[in-house]
Amino acid sequence: MDEILSLEAKENKLLESQPQILFKHKDLQQKQKDISLQVRFNHAVLLLQNKKYYSAIKLFKQTQQSIKIPSFLNIGIAWYKLGSSNNAYLYLKKIFDVKEAITQDPYSYMSATYYLYKITNDKKYIQEIIKIS
Repeated sequence: MDEILSLEAKENKLLESQPQILFKHKDLQQKQKDISLQVRFNHAVLLLQNKKYYSAIKLFKQTQQSIKIPSFLNIGIAWYKLGSSNNAYLYLKKIFDVKEAITQDPYSYMSATYYLYKITNDKKYIQEIIKIS
């Protein structure tokens, strides 16, 4: 009889623990997704360094939802390197327009601002860099 009660107690504990396992599984899935995005982002950076700009842009577009500002910066730089100032401007301006980027990601903000100056020759971008540095 004690063995039957012990067996029932073990089954109840198993059932009680399953929601915990499910939550941990979802947590692990999210972490795996985050790692996968980071790997794709890093691969895209390597492609950019190796001057494979179109391939880099394609990968950065996959990471832009989660790694927004650095992805936009690198897409903008890739377009700039390809000589497409209009496309570069669109992505770099997205960073410049997010004023929180000044504190959240100052490197990307200043880099985007510098490239915007190179594209437009508008001194307001240099003044912005001086103001925040």
